[in-house]
Amino acid sequence: MDRDDSREKGSRPLDALSLAAADPSEFTRTRSDVERFQRGEHAAFDEIWCRYRPALEMLVAMRVMPRLEADLRARIDADDILQETAQTVRRKLGEFRYLGPGSILAWMTAIVLHVVTDQIRYWRAKIRDPARLLALDSDSRALRSPQETGLQHPGTGPATAADRAEVRRLVAAALARLPDRQQTIVLWRFFGGASWEEVAAEVGSPSAAAVRMEFTGKILPLLTTLLPEPG
Repeated sequence: MDRDDSREKGSRPLDALSLAAADPSEFTRTRSDVERFQRGEHAAFDEIWCRYRPALEMLVAMRVMPRLEADLRARIDADDILQETAQTVRRKLGEFRYLGPGSILAWMTAIVLHVVTDQIRYWRAKIRDPARLLALDSDSRALRSPQETGLQHPGTGPATAADRAEVRRLVAAALARLPDRQQTIVLWRFFGGASWEEVAAEVGSPSAAAVRMEFTGKILPLLTTLLPEPG
């Protein structure tokens, strides 16, 4: 990833680290980690999940939760979505075909949307039968807790993890105010490690140079306005 991707005269620097995304160098290891997992080194899943979970957190925060109807928003939990996604990714990673840095984020995004669709169907059915909600409320969250699934969010320590999570919350809130196309550009490039060519293909831009110019000229100035100054 080019070091000057997110710099423009008059705008403060904005890069993967300032957005609390994974370091760009992390994404260069994805292919080998997938191959390790497929050879039977299942510990490689933890590295992959740690690398891409921030992108999926952002996706759920800015695209999924705000668009749920009020009754569903009260029942569907973002952490539940991520836990079920992690379980599905781990179960199906052996079948995944790596086609480039952006391919795994596209695949995981499809899984997230499938999980959300299933949960919407599930809860809509239960909301129609209120008597059945009492038992569900008492145990549904516990059944999907990180402690029981073994899928805790890895990090460098409680304080650092909390700080990064807060930055991502602010970034998600800022991105939620942008059109889907602009959200995708930021998400794929900085949280998914995708090349500008892959980003261009995903959003239908005529070229990598065009989508990069769109980021520099339109998205970066908006984000630097919406995000608080680093303290």
